[in-house]
Amino acid sequence: MGTRRWIFLVLALCWALLSVVIILRYHLKEPAGTTSITTNGHTYYGRPPALTLEERDPFSAAFITVALSVGLLVAAADLSVRQMTRRRGWGVPAVAAGVALMMISLLGLLWGLAGFGVTGALLILSGWPAKPA
Repeated sequence: MGTRRWIFLVLALCWALLSVVIILRYHLKEPAGTTSITTNGHTYYGRPPALTLEERDPFSAAFITVALSVGLLVAAADLSVRQMTRRRGWGVPAVAAGVALMMISLLGLLWGLAGFGVTGALLILSGWPAKPA
């Protein structure tokens, strides 16, 4: 019965990897009429280039990557311990990591819900108690 919980964890890992790839590779165009932007101490004039989130705000990109990684590690460790000890109850660390990611997702609104929110929901589902046999 623990297979379903691992599937949720693997789905969370896949979604988190997709989110990080988008952060590192997807270029956001500047709004029409923008003649210059300054980011990381460099000012772009004329038609500013489309920058990735990492290029625009390296701290936010690192924070997102670390938060997703820590959440996934906590949930994976919790699920491993629960399976080795054959516990059927709630995976409190996995649920707490999922709830924390969902709370962080509120800061990013739509983008946060799409990245953190889905990963957090999947981590909560991986911490769901197993049905008694």
